[in-house]
Amino acid sequence: MRRGFALPYLTADLPGTSGRLKDSPEDFMVDERLLYEPSGQGEHIYIRIEKRALSTFEAVRRIGRALGVSPRDIGYAGMKDTAAVARQTLSVAGVTESAARALSLDGITILDAKRHGNKLRLGHLKGNRFRATIRAAAPEALDRACAILRVLESRGVLNFFGPQRFGTRHRNVAVGAAILRRRFRRAVHALFAPVPEEEGTAVGHARQCAWAGDYDHGLALFPGSFLPERNAVMALRKAKLLVKSAAASEDEFAGVLKRIPESYLEFYISALQAHLFNEVLTRRFDTFDSVLDGDLAWIHSKGAVFSVESASAEAARAAAFEISPSGPIFGAKMLSPRGVPGNTEADILAHAHLTAESFRSCLGVTSKGVRRPLRAPLMETSVEPAVDAADAIVVSFFLPKGSFATVVLAEITKPVGPGSAEDVFIE
Repeated sequence: MRRGFALPYLTADLPGTSGRLKDSPEDFMVDERLLYEPSGQGEHIYIRIEKRALSTFEAVRRIGRALGVSPRDIGYAGMKDTAAVARQTLSVAGVTESAARALSLDGITILDAKRHGNKLRLGHLKGNRFRATIRAAAPEALDRACAILRVLESRGVLNFFGPQRFGTRHRNVAVGAAILRRRFRRAVHALFAPVPEEEGTAVGHARQCAWAGDYDHGLALFPGSFLPERNAVMALRKAKLLVKSAAASEDEFAGVLKRIPESYLEFYISALQAHLFNEVLTRRFDTFDSVLDGDLAWIHSKGAVFSVESASAEAARAAAFEISPSGPIFGAKMLSPRGVPGNTEADILAHAHLTAESFRSCLGVTSKGVRRPLRAPLMETSVEPAVDAADAIVVSFFLPKGSFATVVLAEITKPVGPGSAEDVFIE
């Protein structure tokens, strides 16, 4: 697994707008569209919320605490950006509509509450509508953004996972990789290793304390939303085990990781899966919108794949955006392509020191694996001047579920310098 690589731009030949994103949460607005609307009947309450500068995990935690419900019993269709104003729906069983509507929580506004028959699950959404303000943009920003969006609407968006999935310096990827390799000591190291970006912050100080074995101070400094770190610190303290201990066994460190809720362990593994998908897509950059012999082609209208026997016979469907090549979310039961596409994926998995069996029953978590299209359609685009600043523009667009607005915005602004490249800080 490479220690870092810059993601390529599809519109590299077009100048970007430059500018700043997310000066405030209101500069990045997300509106989730569910796959279906609540019926008005059933045991689950669908709570439509607007959250400001909160992660989905933290919103779930606060709502669960206020309603007396375990966070694991709260469903959601997708995770939304933290540095944003985001609207999404959560499902809760065993409460009333009136109790949900009466909630008053910091950073969360209740928009609606309605009954439905089933719990919301990840993926139960069509996609998300984004509205982003780009400030301090170039004088020609409006025209530049329009030209870039025309290309992306025509060819599709490179379906990279955005950096928010990976954590600072790819910390989440490092934890997930170590877990799947059964190197549990290294996973705990990755969870607490201090990094320069966090210096001077409470979280940075908390990691330094945990790294040094000062668990009481570390526990006091980690915010409540840092549940994996807090649980791991308590487990280390109880076991009288130092993060940097060379004498302790892998089983002892596995015991520490087992104190982390399963949903977070799944998240770390998904970060590693996302990183490997990005590597595959980077290798497939020249053929991201055309299928090859042996490909597993994604049918956009069905969300399913089929094996390509003749690339030339399927070329017209790819050109019409009916189908696209798919890439791997590696797992124990994932279907793999043949030929050149299959060799590419096998090579990347091998270089990560993993096999399909690595994803089976690790710390109680099994990842079956799925396919994901290498490109995504970009729809409902618009660009307009911002009303509150002469050097700002507002870009709006819709992406299907699983696709990242940060990838589109990077194509538009084309940032340079530190932060434009991915960086895995622990191999």
